[in-house]
Amino acid sequence: MRNGTIISVVIVILLLLNGIEMASARLPASGDHVRISTAGSAQPINYEGTITEIEDGFINLMCNNEGISILDPPKDICIGIGAIICLEWI
Repeated sequence: MRNGTIISVVIVILLLLNGIEMASARLPASGDHVRISTAGSAQPINYEGTITEIEDGFINLMCNNEGISILDPPKDICIGIGAIICLEWI
């Protein structure tokens, strides 16, 4: 009985530690390659590129893709954080 309780406690601790690792979050930083979805008028607009600068309320991005268009040469855009729906690292 006692061995079963000890094993159960160890399993619960391992599961909790695994859950803590999976729930960790990360903040964007300059140099990160990201895809940002913003609230558009009819549908979300996706931008893909490298973050060049993060200021109060804004993220500057050297954009390679805008929506379904590939930009050549890439252009520097500024996105307000209030318009961002999703930010994912690529």
